[in-house]
Amino acid sequence: MAGEQRSGSPRLRIERDRRGWSQERLARELHLHCGRMVSPSTISRWEHGEIPKPLYRELLCEIFELDAYELEFVEHPDADPAPTAPLDSVSQQVLAAVQQVFEDWSDDQRRRELLRLVGVQGLAPVLPIDPDSLAWPAHNLRRIGGRHLDGLQALTASLGQMQDTVAPDALLTPVHAHLESLTTLLGSSHPEPSHRRLCAIAGETALIAGWLSFHTDDHADACEHFDIAHAAGQRAGDCSLQAHALGGKRALYSAAPLGGCPTSGDTATALALLDQAIAVAGSAAPAPLRAWLAACKAEDHAVDGDRTECYRALQRSQEATDQVQPHERVGRFRHWDDARLDAHRGLCQLLLGAEEAAATLRRALRGIQPVRFEHRSAVLTDLAAAYARLGEPEKACQTAAEALTLAAGANVRTCLRRMRGVLQRLDAWRDLPTVQDLTQRLMAA
Repeated sequence: MAGEQRSGSPRLRIERDRRGWSQERLARELHLHCGRMVSPSTISRWEHGEIPKPLYRELLCEIFELDAYELEFVEHPDADPAPTAPLDSVSQQVLAAVQQVFEDWSDDQRRRELLRLVGVQGLAPVLPIDPDSLAWPAHNLRRIGGRHLDGLQALTASLGQMQDTVAPDALLTPVHAHLESLTTLLGSSHPEPSHRRLCAIAGETALIAGWLSFHTDDHADACEHFDIAHAAGQRAGDCSLQAHALGGKRALYSAAPLGGCPTSGDTATALALLDQAIAVAGSAAPAPLRAWLAACKAEDHAVDGDRTECYRALQRSQEATDQVQPHERVGRFRHWDDARLDAHRGLCQLLLGAEEAAATLRRALRGIQPVRFEHRSAVLTDLAAAYARLGEPEKACQTAAEALTLAAGANVRTCLRRMRGVLQRLDAWRDLPTVQDLTQRLMAA
């Protein structure tokens, strides 16, 4: 997802020019401060309308010894508020999900923090409570304690839970707001245990942002957030977080998430990232994480056509799945079970040309709740491809149309790209009305 757009930051350019720096020099200064490369073209975008992400905002303020208001990254609190627009369907989705979370939470402090974040995004007028009256005072944000950390952790977990039922581009805004709050807290001094835990919470939140950006097809943003999550995991000493971040980054290189189209990925890099993730996770990692990493590795071996290594990895994933304990089903892995593994297994079978792929994917589909649109649309798309391979174009189009309805409704761009692989498999029947209709619907999505 591209950075937030405003009228630009001429003050950033003015301050850069005042020091006699080129955009290349400022990029080097940022690299010296955070160890990450920033291109001059990125700085140019910041100076012409794109708001830097929280990490870079903080660094730029430090470099130029100015605050975010002075660098025009945020509007001054005394500025006239923008008119409130009517809620669109996307905002209504977020609001419905937030209200469901409220019903599940018993801790008023957690509710207040979520209200504060949501209120910033313009949903406050439709809520029955004034978020500002419940928000924590700014001076309290630096007095971080166990209860505060518990609330931040719960908020991260709840935002992660919404990934199943809220469109990615709708959820990104509150996730970014939460991550910005965590970034602000990390800029203060805390006892080492609190700082480590705060790093872990920030890393988990960055993971959520990474996956959401991945599903909106913003790979640059996804890569940045996966890198942040990995770095936060290192600082927190959280090997599982590091492994998950590496596994997420693998999705940016693998052809498997797009249905295995061999021209759409870099399998060698994907496998190397998975090997690194598995090594970092170790045998003591939670079983769902180990199962997922092995299943991802099976998919990339299937893309490579390596049947032996693919089925070995699937066996390791099954063994880990059999070891999953109820308390390990949290975060992105709270639904990990045999149905989730069957979804990976079915894609592997499809890529390897096995006839049982359709049966495996139908079995996986029965275990996926209808509200989990991203996962369900991906499995439906793979099932459509399996039907096409079996020479059943009508059934393939019917199944693909169901997947398209889910993916287009939530704007899950990865699933829409995955759908193009189905059309390639249906090319032999391109003159059929159902195939033509599916093609037109996909082009319009």
